[in-house]
Amino acid sequence: MTPTTNRERFAPVKKVIVRRCRDCPVIRQQTAKLRAVLKKEPGLMLEIVDGWPGQFAVLVNGTLVAQKFGEMMPTPQIIREAILDAEPAGSAP
Repeated sequence: MTPTTNRERFAPVKKVIVRRCRDCPVIRQQTAKLRAVLKKEPGLMLEIVDGWPGQFAVLVNGTLVAQKFGEMMPTPQIIREAILDAEPAGSAP
């Protein structure tokens, strides 16, 4: 068992919503890769929801942090960094 640090134990929770096209195999594959990367991060509540055709968007606490532009998709690592850089819920402006 890996010991847990205080930072991990008391990390503010970030609600991450991935809105994605459920029918596109490329987007489904990207979503699966992102899920695998994010499951290692403490303090994240991940929810994957069906979006409109061709959609891939990532929101943290309701704020868009990453999305697909045309045929260009951000990598899971870029999305991870955007999520970790986003403000946690309830933080001061």
